[in-house]
Amino acid sequence: MIVAQLIIKMLISMNNVAWGFWMEIDEFDPMRATISNVSSKVWNKILSFTPGFIQTILGMTVGKVDDVWAKVPDGIKETLPVTLMSCILSCLLVPYIIYKMDEYHEQRAEKKGKELKEVKAEEG
Repeated sequence: MIVAQLIIKMLISMNNVAWGFWMEIDEFDPMRATISNVSSKVWNKILSFTPGFIQTILGMTVGKVDDVWAKVPDGIKETLPVTLMSCILSCLLVPYIIYKMDEYHEQRAEKKGKELKEVKAEEG
């Protein structure tokens, strides 16, 4: 199993645990409704300050994104989280590993250089 799949499975498991915890609390539904109402009011307030042409552009953009997303095959949607996680990990881990390997070899070269200087000093 690749690392990206493992991380995604851990995140899903943590989400399920959190979901189970919140479902046990009696006031979960009112809390969710309150958060939804507040976020909706905040978004509407933000939109009330934006000019009409920006709202039109946002509406068209969201509509286009929805159209494109609807055309994406289900197989790609299923593998997308693993693909994104793999890309993120490779962008973070590969440079770090290369850095650590370079640091290790640099330390070894310095140590070997010091040993050679000591040997030459003893011989000379």
